[in-house]
Amino acid sequence: MSADSAWCVYVESTARLVFDCRDDEVRVFGPGSPRVHCLARRRFVDVFASASELVGRMPLPPRWALGYHQSRWSYMDAEEARAVVREFRQRRIPLDVLHLDIDHMDGYRVFTWDAERFPDPAQLIRELGGRDTASTTS
Repeated sequence: MSADSAWCVYVESTARLVFDCRDDEVRVFGPGSPRVHCLARRRFVDVFASASELVGRMPLPPRWALGYHQSRWSYMDAEEARAVVREFRQRRIPLDVLHLDIDHMDGYRVFTWDAERFPDPAQLIRELGGRDTASTTS
């Protein structure tokens, strides 16, 4: 490796290791025989590209996940949630996600819906132009 290049060392191991980095080599000491990958390229961006090929690339998140998320303590019922979304639309403020918090739950139990406050969650999601993220990934 030279001073005018970018480089990284990727070691395939979960064990505690000791690294001895010298001008011309990198030594790795530890249990077993871990695979050591030395990636030397001209530019850092090229090193990063090579490293991401080696370990894999994360898929891009869905577009809605990068948008505006509206959240506050809670919305008491489906009509209040509708009113919040309606207000955002009237003011032409982009809104990608509305978090309901705990008041949509039946007795504050996870994975439940209060049938009086939120009688038809699937219809509410469709009405507000959303999607059921429990059944889709993008």
